[in-house]
Amino acid sequence: MSARTRLSALATATALVLAATAAHGQAGVAAQRSQSLCQWAPVAADDGAKTVLLDSAAAWQRHVLAGAGAPASLRTPRWAQEQVLLHVLPEQPTMGVRVSALRVQPGPVLVLQVTRPARGQMSAMALSRPCVWVVVPRQTARGWKVRVQDSSAGPAQTHTPRSPGG
Repeated sequence: MSARTRLSALATATALVLAATAAHGQAGVAAQRSQSLCQWAPVAADDGAKTVLLDSAAAWQRHVLAGAGAPASLRTPRWAQEQVLLHVLPEQPTMGVRVSALRVQPGPVLVLQVTRPARGQMSAMALSRPCVWVVVPRQTARGWKVRVQDSSAGPAQTHTPRSPGG
């Protein structure tokens, strides 16, 4: 078997494995972007953490592009196959707080991790509102849940995403 034939067979096998994984509903994080100063307008600074689901180009246009709230480096989702989950933390007293997507678990559950500066670690002292934008595969049978792991808040908290207007 030639090297080209082996490479073609490997590429085909890889594509089949990826297709089978997708067919069995094992979703993953397609893209993510964290921000320290979230500009998402529908979430007031004094509210608790919120998770928002954007599931169409119309919602994206109405709630994100019109308000210039999405980070420039986040790609536009492929709406037929993807959705966007936005998780916004309440206002923080430091710029050192970050939130990021770790993994997707069956359910589907998006697991997020909040990291904070260690005690005694230097961090800019300014008000921030951290958030993470996560592009995930579209779910129609069951909705997403978001589990947030934040050691300073105790046990992981689970959020049910809401529509931007809800």
